Amino acid sequence: MRRTFTLLACFAMLSGCTPQTNIGRLAAMPVYGRENAASFNASFEKIWDAAVMSMQSGFFVVTHMDRQSGVIIAEFSVADPQEYIDCGKNTVTTSGFGIKDADLEYEVAAKYVKYPEVLIYGEGPTMIERRTSLAGKVNIFFTEDGKSTTRVTVITAYTFTVHKSGVRTELVALHETKKPFFGSTTELFTTGQAGGDPSVRCSTKYTLETRILDGIRDKLQ
Repeated sequence: MRRTFTLLACFAMLSGCTPQTNIGRLAAMPVYGRENAASFNASFEKIWDAAVMSMQSGFFVVTHMDRQSGVIIAEFSVADPQEYIDCGKNTVTTSGFGIKDADLEYEVAAKYVKYPEVLIYGEGPTMIERRTSLAGKVNIFFTEDGKSTTRVTVITAYTFTVHKSGVRTELVALHETKKPFFGSTTELFTTGQAGGDPSVRCSTKYTLETRILDGIRDKLQ
């Protein structure tokens, strides 16, 4: 009798008995007070040469240099996105009949997270391995402010990718079948964009931009 009542209750409140995962996200707050531009008390030639030397550290791959136009373009990729960007936090709640509620909060830009997630409504949870990657392109602009002052501005185009993988357990004709799962999503944004565009949920921490400007300062010493 008790089992019959439980099953009837499940049919009456299907959403509460069927395993499901809800993922909520809080967007990153824009970062203020950090620099992506600086003026140097030195000639254009001296600042340009310092920038070229600092970009040869191995972190960047320079793809274009135009001294006459005052532009350097370089590409990069990093192993730990969280050091360079803030994409807010995810809250994952997995629940359902026979499953103990599982709550997890993690940084969206975290390098690696493992958690249970219901991929298909009604199925049991799959243990997801979530990895992230970050790559992009840096545009460095040089402008002369008189004969002895040079302005350097760094604009970065970021490509943030989330890779998810796991092994689903699918029940077909009372037989369990294991199926590998792979998926990925990508977010694109540029330096300072999150401050003026509500649709952008990631923001630079200005770690990369500051690194370039500090590299120029180091070469001037």
